[in-house]
Amino acid sequence: MPNDSEERVSRILQEFGNRDPKLETELRGKFHPGLGLEKLGEPVFRIPEGIADVGDRSKFLESIVKAHARPVLLIRDNRFVPEFVGPDSEVWKERLDAASEKINSAIPSVGRVEVQNNPDYNWLGTAWLVAEDIVVTNRHVAREFARSGTDGFVFRASGRGPMSSSIDFLEEFDRGDQLGFPVSAILWIAPETDEDIAFLRSHPNLAEISWRGQSRSPPAPYLRTIL
Repeated sequence: MPNDSEERVSRILQEFGNRDPKLETELRGKFHPGLGLEKLGEPVFRIPEGIADVGDRSKFLESIVKAHARPVLLIRDNRFVPEFVGPDSEVWKERLDAASEKINSAIPSVGRVEVQNNPDYNWLGTAWLVAEDIVVTNRHVAREFARSGTDGFVFRASGRGPMSSSIDFLEEFDRGDQLGFPVSAILWIAPETDEDIAFLRSHPNLAEISWRGQSRSPPAPYLRTIL
């Protein structure tokens, strides 16, 4: 008879199965009854910020499953490294290998969202080009430095002063150089009842900027093909 933890894991796996039956089959092969969950969690703890607070057993189990369902890859020189950091996945390896050319074409148009004068964070997440000077990110990212004002959206302020943000398109693992562009305007932050999305304006010719011969064109067509 399954114990409480195994039942919770089974429910989490079913959620993945509703969207991705092939991935669920692979996950169930890993998370079979009787296999110690802590053993499966060992590679997860090697990923920085990869595990939830272990004080919450439900979130702990969910973090382990998600780490196996959404394996982590490193980016080097604007290309993904086809080796997983932590848990691996044959399902994702096959998909990533098939889409590698499209993914690598889109990577130069993805950057890390940096934030200045925020009391808690120096960076918050990622953003990617969808137009010549517009990037899209998550609502929960944008709300850390921006808010709704009387006339549109404005930057927040903290005890350190007014906040600002920039997008670094060269942020990678173990990389020192930068290619950052300031966020000039907050165009839209979706309300809580809508999708977790926000639009920001940056450099006017962002999509035309080249670095070592790589053109930074909007990746949306590639992403539509992949997804």
